[in-house]
Amino acid sequence: QSNTSAEITPASPDAIHRSLLTGLLANCAYLDKNNKYKAAGGKEILIFPGSTLAKKKTEWIMCHEIVETSRVFARTVTAIQPRWLEELAADFCKHTFEAPFFDAETGYVRATERVTIFGMPLAIKKNSLYCKVDPDNASDIFIREGLVEENINNCHHKFYEYNNSIKEKILTFEDKLRSRGYYSGDDAIFDFYKERLPRVASINDLNKAIKAAGSDKFLFMKEEDILDEAIPESAENFPDHVNIGNQNFALRYAFEPGSDNDGVTLALPQKVLPFIDKESLGWLLPALWPDRIKNLLQQLPRSQRKVFIPMAEAAERLASSLTVTDEPFSTALSKAIKNIYKTDIDPTLLESERADEHLDLKIEVRDNEDKIVAKGRSGDVFKQIDTESNDGSPIGKTASPWDETFASYQKTKIINWPPDDLNKPIDICSQQGGIAVKGFPALVAPPNNSHDNRGVDLMYFPSKAKSDIAHRGGVYRLLELTLEKDFAWIERDISLSKETKMILAPFGTGEEFKEKLYEMIHGKALDFDEAPRSEEKFNELTTKTRESLRGIGFYVLSIFEESLRVFTENISCLSSSAKKISPNISDELTDRLNNFLADILDEKVTLDIFLQYPRYLRTFASIIEKASCEPFKYRQKMTEIDLYRSIHNDLRPKKAVEENQHRFKRQLDKFAQMIREYEISHFAPQHIKTLYPISEKRLDKAVEELKTMVC
Repeated sequence: QSNTSAEITPASPDAIHRSLLTGLLANCAYLDKNNKYKAAGGKEILIFPGSTLAKKKTEWIMCHEIVETSRVFARTVTAIQPRWLEELAADFCKHTFEAPFFDAETGYVRATERVTIFGMPLAIKKNSLYCKVDPDNASDIFIREGLVEENINNCHHKFYEYNNSIKEKILTFEDKLRSRGYYSGDDAIFDFYKERLPRVASINDLNKAIKAAGSDKFLFMKEEDILDEAIPESAENFPDHVNIGNQNFALRYAFEPGSDNDGVTLALPQKVLPFIDKESLGWLLPALWPDRIKNLLQQLPRSQRKVFIPMAEAAERLASSLTVTDEPFSTALSKAIKNIYKTDIDPTLLESERADEHLDLKIEVRDNEDKIVAKGRSGDVFKQIDTESNDGSPIGKTASPWDETFASYQKTKIINWPPDDLNKPIDICSQQGGIAVKGFPALVAPPNNSHDNRGVDLMYFPSKAKSDIAHRGGVYRLLELTLEKDFAWIERDISLSKETKMILAPFGTGEEFKEKLYEMIHGKALDFDEAPRSEEKFNELTTKTRESLRGIGFYVLSIFEESLRVFTENISCLSSSAKKISPNISDELTDRLNNFLADILDEKVTLDIFLQYPRYLRTFASIIEKASCEPFKYRQKMTEIDLYRSIHNDLRPKKAVEENQHRFKRQLDKFAQMIREYEISHFAPQHIKTLYPISEKRLDKAVEELKTMVC
């Protein structure tokens, strides 16, 4: 009685099934991808229809018996877990490993493990350790994928970084020499490690081997361990950095024919690009000169290139004769050819851009956040940067390493021509063997809002183009100061009478018109062709300008008075013709006539146009006559003229590339006068002659020229 009084815990269903499974291993089946049960040996079976699991699908089943009638049926069925089989029948399970790989995070070689029993798949384990299964193969994989291919993330031994640098150094030499005949290949590195690290298959094994040896010195490679032949001394002619203005910038070499990266790439921060003369880049890397010259000579017309045969020798001879100068590489090469071979070759045929891509320096420009903003051949990058700068790009606006040095050369408050040579650049920063950053001098007008804008400043710019743009403004200001008294007399000479002021009253005050007339004279007088860069040329310009100003005030005043007289005559003519002209045309003509004076106040009239005002106003009398007698023809002719006026109005707010802005404004002013002459040819060809031949074709040509200058 005492034994039966103890409480007995009943076994769980899983426990019962596990105990039965040990004797029914061959009576298991799994559900395959076709939704059918497969038993040992791949036999296909069905759950007996009377079973409670017949209409259910479970991953694995176990049955009491398998009987074959019309079909093969499993009877007395229950669901099981596949892991039970792996636990209870480990001796019957088969383990296979495939696709071994090196796990960089853990430093171990791993593989995909497949577990089967009687041909039935039990499990797939993707990151099983492989070193215990096949130590030799695991060691090979660790050495090749981990050490040779440099994929170990947590290796802190010095040999690892050192050996990688040796390999990188040799590969860089191959890129510089454009050859793949020096590096022995990864197999040489593999053999080096395999000999010293037998059966080392993980980072843990590596650490143990180094600890046993006392240090990692036995794992340090030498260059000769992985070289097929010695690196020639000529490789040293290809530096890893170039010096520009006492600043070192990295060079990157790539031997990848057909790739955009093929050749030599100079990495530059965007803030320094505006300070670098693109022509000076052609002189970088003298080691490239012979191959570049040979390539350029091969592209010459046959009649010219035959002089240089054999070309390799000619290229070497020309390259050795060149020395770095301020002129472009192509110009210096053209002179060397003339000197040695007595042959004239156009420098444009010898520009680096014409050579094969790997022989022309590439530039990679990065911003302050290390993002690439421009990349390509040097000429293309400079054009791209120039375009973006004209579009308002911030490229080149940040501080550069040379700002303070440039500022140290600045001179201020200059009121007379300085003694400095403004024709030649100076070396702002330079180092022997490097390229100098040059400063191009210019006289610069101080800002209009400057507290003391008396005089000009002498400043240096990183490019001739920027210097020329600033210099025009500086010469303008210095010439203005030199002729200050002359302009003061002109201002006094423009004295409007009371009668004149009364006529002008509906449009503006006499002082307003006087100011605009003075500004016309002032602008025309200071509109010189080319800004002088020597005292002699400046004095010549001053004398010429002063002579042009003699009596100009009185002359302009007389033209103005004559224009007003014809203007009032046109008002009377328009009034007397009012009955003959339709109201809308009459209003249009009134507006057109009033615009003669309104345009002066709106600064739409240059002095050249203003001096022809009497002619244009007399033409207007013919326009009134045409409108009153032949309104249809008036409309037709005026529509043709207004088309060009509309084009002119559209172009006025446009801007050209900075160095062409002055030329663009001149051309635009000339186009405005051409339209007025075109109007004469339409309405008064018999009474008034045009200043020059004018036609629709000439106007269209002028429009095309202007459009080519617009940004």
